[in-house]
Amino acid sequence: MRGVSPSRVTDEGAAHITRLGATIVRVPGDYHYSVEAAAKAASQDGWIAVPDTLGPGEDDTACTFVVQGSAVLTDEIVATPAGQRSLSTHVVIQAGVGGLAASVFGHGRARELFEPNARLLVVEPERSACVYESARAGTPVRLPPGPPTNMSMLECQSPVPDGLPLINSMAMGFPTVTDEDAGDAVRLLDRRTSDDLRLAWASQVRPGLAGLVRAAENGDRARLALDQSSKVLLFATEGPTGLSVWSGSP
Repeated sequence: MRGVSPSRVTDEGAAHITRLGATIVRVPGDYHYSVEAAAKAASQDGWIAVPDTLGPGEDDTACTFVVQGSAVLTDEIVATPAGQRSLSTHVVIQAGVGGLAASVFGHGRARELFEPNARLLVVEPERSACVYESARAGTPVRLPPGPPTNMSMLECQSPVPDGLPLINSMAMGFPTVTDEDAGDAVRLLDRRTSDDLRLAWASQVRPGLAGLVRAAENGDRARLALDQSSKVLLFATEGPTGLSVWSGSP
């Protein structure tokens, strides 16, 4: 197995992938450049490329399978024993290319993961908000490379085209968060208060929690119907990698 990653991915994050047996090849530029480099390498060496986003006119078969594969997250929640799960009133999910959000929204509604009138939010790094910009434009938008973000695994400049119509039809909003917001959110999980479970997660839970905190603090509680009875669903899709990026004093 060979992995191609942008040069901005931390050494710690790359080491976790290497331990699974992959050889990491770094390429300059953003995530989309790494997808293109992986596709080129696969074509040259007779491998099968499994991307989660594509350019215009490219075969989307593998990309569709990746989006469908994310449905296992919803199925695992639905499989929770009766009495231990209730329908979510809010779903706040991070977006890289948007495939995970499209899967959770579509499959989640089909499996009754959340209430029919649940508020669904897609949160992105402020510096890589390709899903938001595409939703605003009504068509897939590829953003130019910009300054790096500490949410490196979500630093994607173009969305998965097939997922956009579903996301646009179901999302109530597309909040963005700063690196500072994200760091504060992870430290909040790590600190633990009272009898709460101490959690240490990396880049792919930060935006969701940070977006929720920002919504709660910015006067959006009423608009989003956030109160003490709310049941908010967040997704952590990556373990505690890149800890050195966000650790330290708040």
